[in-house]
Amino acid sequence: MITNHGSTIEKGTEDVSRPGTASLLMSWGIASLLPHRRGYGASEGPAWREEVPARFETEDYDRQLTARLDRESDDVLAALDVVMALPEIRSDHVGVMGSSFGGVTTLLAAAKTDRFSCAVEFAGAAMNWDRTPGLRQLMLDRPILQHFTFEIAGEIRSRRFRWPAVWPRRQRGPFGHKVLVGIANQRRVQQQ
Repeated sequence: MITNHGSTIEKGTEDVSRPGTASLLMSWGIASLLPHRRGYGASEGPAWREEVPARFETEDYDRQLTARLDRESDDVLAALDVVMALPEIRSDHVGVMGSSFGGVTTLLAAAKTDRFSCAVEFAGAAMNWDRTPGLRQLMLDRPILQHFTFEIAGEIRSRRFRWPAVWPRRQRGPFGHKVLVGIANQRRVQQQ
């Protein structure tokens, strides 16, 4: 699983695993990679705020942030190339997930390729959604049509979803509140 961080990994930070997430995924038998996208942690390039200097809630901020996150999604695809070349990894079982800015780059990267077996995006652009119409439109214009097999209460189910799907806040998405459990069960079911 390629795990995408949000905007909080400061330049020079050595956090390479987000240990809680990596530990949980590995307890399910899922390898985890947390690549530092351009300008974060140990990666080269300007920090995101250097490329998005405009004031929050302005049209310039929206345009700059949208362009920056779209470029960062290319870093996710570069990480995918590395992971798929590893002999220990089943290239047909590589997923991508992330939250906040990492959720945005997850969605954008997954929309650019069919090589991910799953994509889990949560809280992508949560703090920016209402204030960045350009970013919101980019996320909605790049839907993914994925086929998911998952297990609920011991029953195997299969559905196709158009992602991103927008649900009213009072309703749950196709996996309810157990998205990661559904993904974990998908892996277990496919192994049997």
